[in-house]
Amino acid sequence: MTFFAMEQPQSQDIWAIKDAKNKCLRCVQPASPEATVLATHEDGGSEPTFVQTVLKINSDRWEGVPFIIKCGEGLNENKLEIRVQFQENCGEIFDNTVQNELVFRIHPNEAMYMKMQIKQPGVTFNPQQTFLDLTYSHKIPSASTSPNTKEQLILNVLDNQTTCFLQSGEFAEASRIFDPLFYNQQLPMYSYEEGSRGPVSLCM
Repeated sequence: MTFFAMEQPQSQDIWAIKDAKNKCLRCVQPASPEATVLATHEDGGSEPTFVQTVLKINSDRWEGVPFIIKCGEGLNENKLEIRVQFQENCGEIFDNTVQNELVFRIHPNEAMYMKMQIKQPGVTFNPQQTFLDLTYSHKIPSASTSPNTKEQLILNVLDNQTTCFLQSGEFAEASRIFDPLFYNQQLPMYSYEEGSRGPVSLCM
C-alpha cells in the first residue's frame, strides 16, 4: 500500500524511498474493528486465516479514499493485486454499469490493465465492459525471463537492496495501525470454504 500511496521520494536513494513510505504510514488512521472482517476456513481452527479491513490516510491526496486490504489463505486464487476503483459518474446515462477499474497485478504474471465500460458498437445503446491489457510477458519479451519472487528476494539481499524490506519505524507504525484489531476480543469470527473467495457475506 505504501508504494502505491506514498508521495514522490526526493531521489532513488533507498533511504529516501523508506522515508517516503514512513511519512505515508504516519498518516494512516488505526484500523477500525467496525470496518474489519475476520474469518477462518474449515480446517483453520480458531485462528483467523482471512482478514479484510478498510484503512484511511489523512492527507490531502487521499482524503475520503478507502483502502480495502484483503488477504487470506486457502482462497480460490493465489495472487497479489492493487485494484483502483473509480467513482461512478453523477447522472450516469447507462443502466446496469459497473465501476471502471485500474488493476496492477504484481503476482503472478505481472500486468497492468484497465477494465472500462464502453458503448457497444453498432446501433444499440448498451454498455459493455472491455479491457485495455498490458500483460508484461505479452508486451515485453524480456519479462518472461525475469526472476520470480523468491529469486528476486535473494538477489535483493545479495545486492544490499533493502527498498522492499521493512525497517523498525515501519514495524512501529504497523503496530500502531493494527493493534486495535489484535487486542480486540469482541470481533466475530466468520467461516469460509477452502477454495472460495472468502466469507459468503463479502462475495455477494
